[in-house]
Amino acid sequence: MDELRDIKPLVPLSEPLPWWLWAVLGAVVLVALLVLLRKWRKKPAAPSVLSEAEAARLALAAIRGMRPRDQAAAERIQSHIALVLRRWIEARHAVNATDMTTEELTAEPGLRRVLGDAGRDEAIALLSFADKVRFAGVTAPADDHVASIERAYALVARP
Repeated sequence: MDELRDIKPLVPLSEPLPWWLWAVLGAVVLVALLVLLRKWRKKPAAPSVLSEAEAARLALAAIRGMRPRDQAAAERIQSHIALVLRRWIEARHAVNATDMTTEELTAEPGLRRVLGDAGRDEAIALLSFADKVRFAGVTAPADDHVASIERAYALVARP
């Protein structure tokens, strides 16, 4: 151990990053933060308001092609049709159709003027069929329920 080894020479430290590179990195981070802030603060779009006719078409389109598998399903389908039609009639005619019976709607004089003869007769026929299924327990073939949905959709889709 008489022999001492020399100390290795110092290794120079790496050069610091130039100031302009720090400026570019800072700008990128700032832009990224601003973009994130704008997305976070972005206001939600205003909800679109549907007309009653559009809402009726969408509500009936949702059940188009449905076939009831039992009497309870048939009653639900007919209840849905009746509610949609009554709301649609209310929107077209200043009558509280959701609180009126089908017989009261039949006697309503303004219904013929608003829907026309064919439209009024079709609406009353659809509501009468729905009442028979819902309240009288009438069982009808599944095809009759599918046809009822299609007829109601055609009625509310008319201009």
